[in-house]
Parts: sequence; structure tokens; C-alpha cells
Amino acid sequence: GLSRILVGSVAEMVIRHSPCSVLAVRPDSKVAAFKNVLVPTDFSETATYALDLAGQMVDADGTITLLHVLELPVAFSGEVAPDFARDLDKKSAAALDASAARLKNARVTTRSRIGYPGAQTLSTIEHDPNIDLVVMGSHGRTGIKRVIMGSVAEKVVRHARCPVLVARKRA
Repeated sequence: GLSRILVGSVAEMVIRHSPCSVLAVRPDSKVAAFKNVLVPTDFSETATYALDLAGQMVDADGTITLLHVLELPVAFSGEVAPDFARDLDKKSAAALDASAARLKNARVTTRSRIGYPGAQTLSTIEHDPNIDLVVMGSHGRTGIKRVIMGSVAEKVVRHARCPVLVARKRA
């Protein structure tokens, strides 16, 4: 609400400014061995680091789900042309498969969606009650860039029903 906007959240400040990875856990969450880990990816260096961390954190018989959300630069409604959607799906699938290949000892599934990354990540969490951890990178934007572009990681931390690890590689 308004008080959070004016004062801010300690957790959000720590996540935004920490030089290391931060695990955010809701007071009502249980933290145990993670069996179903969601890793949203934009294929950036920080997303790759998050994937590597997820591989270390998932239980031996667990599953990692890689999620890529294509955010179109313009709003659209209605149907997407079949060729356009097919081409995007092929490129996304190839990039997801290449990322999944990094994890040789983990079971990995892939998903791709079109929309806003924060909303699609939260929707995936809500529609799959088995997800017990989200591991995601953060670009670490601050100031005006953060105001203009927003922070997907902060949105997910604020609204996810499960723990969220915001992965940051130390410089």
C-alpha cells in the first residue's frame, strides 16, 4: 500500500542492493528440500547463474522448470499469426534446450509464454502448486531505470506464495 511506497520494504531494499544472492521466504512458508524449482529465464548472464544455482539446490529426484516469457514490445490482442508464433516458439525452444543442457544431472522441463515476465511467472506458480522454489536472476537496476522498467524479481518476491531466491553473482 501507500506506506510501503513511502517507507519501502526492508526485504525489497536488501534484495535490490545486496551484492550476493538473497533467499526471500514468507513467514508462512516452509523451507525444506526443494523438489520443484521454477527458473524464469531471459537467457542473460544472471539468468544462467540462477539456473546453475537451481541445479545445486534441487533435490536429487526433483525437477527444474525453465520458463521463458517473450515480452512483445507492443500490446496486442486477438490471435497471433501462425508463422510468427511458430518461429518464436522454435527459437525459444532452441534457447531453452541449450540452457537445459547445462544441467546434466537434473530433470528439466521447459515452457515458453508470451506476455509480461512477472505476471507469467506468478501465473505459472499459481497454476502449479508443486512449485516450491523460484530461482531467478536480477539485473540490479536502480534509480530511474528501475522506475521505468520495473523489477520482475521484486514483483515475484512480493507476490509469490513460495520462497524466491534472487541470484546475484559476486563481482
